[in-house]
Amino acid sequence: MKLQHIKAVLLGLIFCAANASATLITLETRDINNDFDKSDLLSSWNNSTAGNVNSIDSFEMFKSGNDSLTMLTIDFTIKYDGLWSFESGLDAGHGAALFVDGTLVDNRTDNLWWGYNWNHSDVFKVEDIALSTGDHVIQLLWAENCCNGASSVRFTEKAGQERPLSVANVAAASIPEPTSIALFGLAALGLMTRRKLAK
Repeated sequence: MKLQHIKAVLLGLIFCAANASATLITLETRDINNDFDKSDLLSSWNNSTAGNVNSIDSFEMFKSGNDSLTMLTIDFTIKYDGLWSFESGLDAGHGAALFVDGTLVDNRTDNLWWGYNWNHSDVFKVEDIALSTGDHVIQLLWAENCCNGASSVRFTEKAGQERPLSVANVAAASIPEPTSIALFGLAALGLMTRRKLAK
């Protein structure tokens, strides 16, 4: 393999690492009706009247309103196998549930009010979710009866630092570190150059 080909491959790897797959975050709020059952938020959601689905760039300090069901959906693709964790600071008088690729992972039915403190016991934490390379859908569903406090979500991947939930942060976390790819490419380039010089 010629040196210029190796350089082209290296540049291609860095370019691919810098360009994350499409990430979409959507938000929909519906009114709680007479069929509401806090022990089964998904059925309550499916039995409620659809609202407007909004695409958002970030989710911080959102007020869902009184007597409401809210669904936050994250559609994304990751380029590696890894562990992800989500922390949800919610005003959710009827509890919350988290689904990964359509499967319920965890739920709480107690009155959740985080008080804008990430260390509060009412923060809804789901840790060490194993996600494989490919497409994934995370759905957070919660129900609020009164008071309309603000809600926020943050996440962690690869044992890194917590990041506020946003399209940009999820997209950046969904690919291997560009520096790791660059170092691998530089090592390969160095080996090929050394081999060429030895001839």
